[in-house]
Amino acid sequence: VIYTIPGTGCRTQRSFTILPLPAAITGVSDVCAGATTTLSDATGPGTWSTAGTAVSIAAGTGIVNAIAAGTALVTYTISTGCAVTGMVSVYPVPTTILGPTGICMNSTVTLTDALTGGTWAPALDTVAPINTTTGKIVGIAVGTTQITYTTAGGCSTMITVTVQPRPNICTLMGGGNYCAGD
Repeated sequence: VIYTIPGTGCRTQRSFTILPLPAAITGVSDVCAGATTTLSDATGPGTWSTAGTAVSIAAGTGIVNAIAAGTALVTYTISTGCAVTGMVSVYPVPTTILGPTGICMNSTVTLTDALTGGTWAPALDTVAPINTTTGKIVGIAVGTTQITYTTAGGCSTMITVTVQPRPNICTLMGGGNYCAGD
């Protein structure tokens, strides 16, 4: 870079070296709380770091430990001091699914979870189909199925639901008056 004073011809100059940035950070950047993911960078060697409390990252490996729901800025720095950044989003894991785990054939129940906005899915639609948004389940065949509740970021939890046969209804015969203890 050259700076010249007009009319005098006096000038000064300074050289700068432009160093390349590391390549873009790659890897899965959406992760569930309590899980891990591995980030990488084609440029190396370098050091990983993060700001915030949602994740921790191993400086030399790029292994991210998702600690709590939120977002975290992750930085990869090479030996020249040049760095690139990326965001990691940590999603909460659904809590325990609430509702009965045993139902009778042709009965309906509704399952719930404290985290709203997720999607319900059965492993076997032929045993107990479920409404994907409301969690209403219908027992249509005797058997067992896994019911999964998945929220943002693909975080999920599941329970096992068993559909039991309906008991036979007996016809009561007789009638009349009875005394206590009869």
